[in-house]
Amino acid sequence: MENDNQKLKNLKIGFCLTGSYCTFLDAIDAMGKLAKENEVFPIFSNNVASTSTRFYGVKELYEDTEKITRKKPVDTIVGAEQFGPMKKLDVLLMKVVRSLN
Repeated sequence: MENDNQKLKNLKIGFCLTGSYCTFLDAIDAMGKLAKENEVFPIFSNNVASTSTRFYGVKELYEDTEKITRKKPVDTIVGAEQFGPMKKLDVLLMKVVRSLN
């Protein structure tokens, strides 16, 4: 596993958070690991940006991700438009919600 992590260095990574709030602690942990060696851009869906749950409060989520990445989370479609023609990402990660069906 350590060799795999060594390949992820000096990249511009978009890190998207969507629903399935119960997995946010693991997602934030992964974001922190990636941010040590890469430039990570947190990107929140509309619901993530506006919904506090028992798993994570909105205020704490913004504070934690900004502290980890040193970037304000992108939380609007207009804000996300920068990724593409103006600001190229090497990788775009989306925390996937796994179905139980």
